[in-house]
Amino acid sequence: MDGHSNRLGAFPDNNEDMPDHKAADWAVDRLGEKSRKSFLPAVGFLRPHVPFYVPQKWFNLVPLDKVKLPPVLSEDLLDVPEISRCIRELPKYPELAFLQKNDNE
Repeated sequence: MDGHSNRLGAFPDNNEDMPDHKAADWAVDRLGEKSRKSFLPAVGFLRPHVPFYVPQKWFNLVPLDKVKLPPVLSEDLLDVPEISRCIRELPKYPELAFLQKNDNE
């Protein structure tokens, strides 16, 4: 993956197939088990971070021509620590310029 690939879209078919949903289900199942030992169910959630994949039903809630994007400020990242700005260099994160050029598709 080159870092400029489309990292948003409709996938999978059901909420239950989303990784965060599966992680939450796993944690609920573990918490429901009877145990005499203490334990820590460490559960990580991925969202809201790229890739922005959700089932199609969420895209269908609002017609695309009704979605109004906020303005992008050129100085928006100036107050963000440098280490945080470097995240965009990771190959799985698309750059804003790519999304704008490709009409956020």
